[in-house]
Amino acid sequence: MAQQMEQYLDEKSLCGRLSISRKTAQAWRWRGTGPQFFKVGRAVRYKSADVEQWLESNRCQNTSQRGVA
Repeated sequence: MAQQMEQYLDEKSLCGRLSISRKTAQAWRWRGTGPQFFKVGRAVRYKSADVEQWLESNRCQNTSQRGVA
């Protein structure tokens, strides 16, 4: 049985999936507030599972919870 390769997103795919700008993704990486990522040379890649986990960790019930995580 062949192993299925983990799905990775490039920056453009992440931005499209989250409806954010490239500058936002870059700012998140610089501040360390976004999903975990890999650097392969100049290329940036995000593991789909890490993005989902990051989204779940930022789930809120109301606006006063923003910034708690």
